[in-house]
Amino acid sequence: MCAVSRGGRGRRTSNAVAAIVCIILGASVVLALMQFIDHKLNQSAENQVLAFTEQAASNVADRMAMKQNALGAFAVQSSDPAELVPALNALKQRNGFAHVAAVDLTGQGFLEDGTPFSSEVLGQEETALSQGTQAYSDTFVNNEGVRVRLAQRPLFLDGQQSGALYVEIPLDLFTMPAKLNMFDGRGYFMLFEARTGEILVSPDEPTKTPIGERMSLFDFLDEAARYEAPEMFDSSEEASEALLVMTANMGSDLRGLEDAVAQKHSGLTTAAVDGKASYVCVAPVGTGWWYACGIVPMENVRAEASFVTTSFLVVILIMLACLAAVGLLVISAYRKRLRERHVAMMSQLYDALSESIDLAVNLYSPADGKVTPIVEKAADIIGYRLTDFLHDERLSAAIGLSDADAALFDRIRTGRIESAERGEIPFFCARNGREQWVGYSVSPLIFDGKHQLLVVLQDKTAEKAIQLSMKDAMHAAEAANEAKSEFLSRMSHEIRTPMNVIIGMLQIAHGSLDDVEKMRACLVKIGAASDHLLGLINDVLDISKIENGKMTFSSEPFRLASVLAHAITVARVQSEQKGQKLTVSVPDHASCVFVGDPVRMKQLLINLLTNAVKYTPEGGRIEFDTNIAPGAVMGYRQLTFVVSDNGIGMSKEFLEHVFEPFTMEGRSREQGTGLGMSIVRNIVTMMGGSLNVESELDHGSTFTVTLNLRIALEAERKAFEEAEGFFDAGGTMQGEGNARSQGDSGEKRRNVSSAVSPDGPDGSARGTHGAKCGSGGACGAFAGGDAPGSSRGAGPDFGVLPKSGGAPSDVSLTSERVGPPPAIDRGELRGLRVLLAEDNDLNAEIACELLSESGLVVDRAVDGEKACGLFEASPVGTYDAVLMDVQMPRRDGYEATRCIRALDRPDAASVPIIAMSANAFSDDVRASLASGMDMHLSKPIDMRQVLSAIVRLVRKRRADEGRA
Repeated sequence: MCAVSRGGRGRRTSNAVAAIVCIILGASVVLALMQFIDHKLNQSAENQVLAFTEQAASNVADRMAMKQNALGAFAVQSSDPAELVPALNALKQRNGFAHVAAVDLTGQGFLEDGTPFSSEVLGQEETALSQGTQAYSDTFVNNEGVRVRLAQRPLFLDGQQSGALYVEIPLDLFTMPAKLNMFDGRGYFMLFEARTGEILVSPDEPTKTPIGERMSLFDFLDEAARYEAPEMFDSSEEASEALLVMTANMGSDLRGLEDAVAQKHSGLTTAAVDGKASYVCVAPVGTGWWYACGIVPMENVRAEASFVTTSFLVVILIMLACLAAVGLLVISAYRKRLRERHVAMMSQLYDALSESIDLAVNLYSPADGKVTPIVEKAADIIGYRLTDFLHDERLSAAIGLSDADAALFDRIRTGRIESAERGEIPFFCARNGREQWVGYSVSPLIFDGKHQLLVVLQDKTAEKAIQLSMKDAMHAAEAANEAKSEFLSRMSHEIRTPMNVIIGMLQIAHGSLDDVEKMRACLVKIGAASDHLLGLINDVLDISKIENGKMTFSSEPFRLASVLAHAITVARVQSEQKGQKLTVSVPDHASCVFVGDPVRMKQLLINLLTNAVKYTPEGGRIEFDTNIAPGAVMGYRQLTFVVSDNGIGMSKEFLEHVFEPFTMEGRSREQGTGLGMSIVRNIVTMMGGSLNVESELDHGSTFTVTLNLRIALEAERKAFEEAEGFFDAGGTMQGEGNARSQGDSGEKRRNVSSAVSPDGPDGSARGTHGAKCGSGGACGAFAGGDAPGSSRGAGPDFGVLPKSGGAPSDVSLTSERVGPPPAIDRGELRGLRVLLAEDNDLNAEIACELLSESGLVVDRAVDGEKACGLFEASPVGTYDAVLMDVQMPRRDGYEATRCIRALDRPDAASVPIIAMSANAFSDDVRASLASGMDMHLSKPIDMRQVLSAIVRLVRKRRADEGRA
């Protein structure tokens, strides 16, 4: 018994020793953590003071820079100082200067209030007149008792000194507010000179230690640190403050602060200032001639230190209490385990039942809040067990139940269910982040002698989804019908407008057969309405292909200059009709050959330019600027197109919808489909570029497009130039956008200015165009030499004006013009025989008549098969060209072309075949060229373009045969 007792005492002693060791270790850890926290708080406080002082110094530097800029910006328009008095007064009032004076070269002038002034009464050394230099004086007190510095600055008129400006700058312009709100309204802010330490700007708040005139900051800190602690303290706060003061004095390093100022660095130390332990921080203002000093009591910066320490101790105590509570819970849990065994047996029975049905079935007793799960699947349906859901009212909000649905579960909790209830509830499922539906049924009953509720839940999400999808489909169908009706209504209006013009002008023309001028005017208006109708159809087809994802882009070499010439010519014609000024800036290397889709680029630029013309009033201004810069990837260039105008602009609200299809603001009388900007946005996006728009109501709009295009490789460029060029009778290569380069322009950009204004002597509209300029060094200008894809050929003639200072170039530029081609020599057409494949009789009649009038002999085939047969049956060389429709019965244009090219005869491969089709998209052009055709012209056909194409291809064919 004694041995057992000794053993028990030994174990208790060991346990006690272990407990004491644990307590000591815990206390050591707590103390170490408290010291670590105090160190971090001190670091944080120092950083706050340093950041505040440096920010204040930066603020002073900004204000100094503003004053210097105000002085530097002061300019004179007269050598008479009397005329400068209003400007001097404005300079003083705007900047808060004490006095401002200006004198002439004799030293006589006026103050800002008109009082005569002489430089001889400055009281400071004069430098602005005597030396012609700007200078600042030392600090002095002016006649009003204000500490100021005198700024002197010579004044110039037409490059010659005409006088001098003298300004007294009060130093209190650079002070901080009286209270440093960042630190609970405590602390001082001063400005001092770095070289002497002289305090320039004293604190607005009075200091206990007086600051004398020209007193040094470091002398002030020495006097302010002379603090004597009282022998007795009335409170613990006073004792704590005295301890802080002693600690601050022990850690004070004013010498280090002086060294930091000498090295023009920021510095911080602690010191006792006016009986308060404070942080003293200095920071350079600008280049370091002045310094800012912030003095902040430590108690204000570290006010949270005691709170953090106390909070830490409270947390430790809470943790200890939690450990004790855990021990008690463990004991309680063991006792509950016996009772839970019985519940586990019942759960096994319920689980077996749960596997056989897809319902959650529970019995709930409102009297004691007990939930008895019969089929425990509530967690699978609503994400929570019914026990948790009924015991925690916050879960109703967690799954997003409405107030009415949450009220249902409140009635279940309190047992206020009088009869069976059932329905469906939507809720948010946290597991998948979606809305789901649950069907419920609640029935009151008496079970086990108690009033209970039978709660049944069932997942209804799948059924509800079917119902909602059917409803959404119905709404979508209704919306589609509304959109279709709106589209048809809009298109009906847009199509009827030009059709009304066409029909009306035809009726007028029929009644004016003898009036040639009136007939001609009617035909011009019919042509304009036809162009509008064609543009409308093209826009609708384009937006349809975009929305169906069927728009494709070609990747072929093209000359940027030709694309720009096309767009500029179209815009110039429209702008001249409205008397607008069109200014175009084109880079010198616009004649580069790039790889991309020229058709879509033309469409993009024409849409932007014509949109600017349309919404700019008569006499307005339109600017088109093109820039080419090196791309981020080797071999690519960044092209930036900027179209700006001073038209009616757009509201901020409409800017959010400007790129939506069929959207127009409605403030202009101009007609359109509202598709142009939507097409532009989609073209830019599909070309991998960016589009930005800036607009202000009644002040115009600016559209900026940025694209990255690859420069054509040498082989691609040569092949392109051979394809675009042809030989004339003298053997000179000419073509679209290609001409001989005769020299280097020596300028970086070319400006195109096309203006129409009533400035002629008779008041009539007159167009102005500049002289021609060369193309310069093409793409090689970016890399110091000819880059791949550069061309020695010049770009189109934009009608350019060199920038001021640039010498005009001697390079002659020629190109095709968009619109009517240049006049064709009828002698080249006379006697040429062409084969026309056209199944439409009316189109064939028009084509035959116009071609015959030009001197051509025309043979018509009604379909592709007849065309192939006529060509095969004709002698070699009979046909000089073939005009091929694409969509024809029996054999379309593609098959007919392949048939002709496959014939075993010398002229089958060389005869020019030109597609004339209503298919106008880029993939249609590619299909024509892939079938063996030489060119693709879209209907409606401009006969001048057809004749020009025939001449060019016939010339090229003859040149090729001559070389062979």
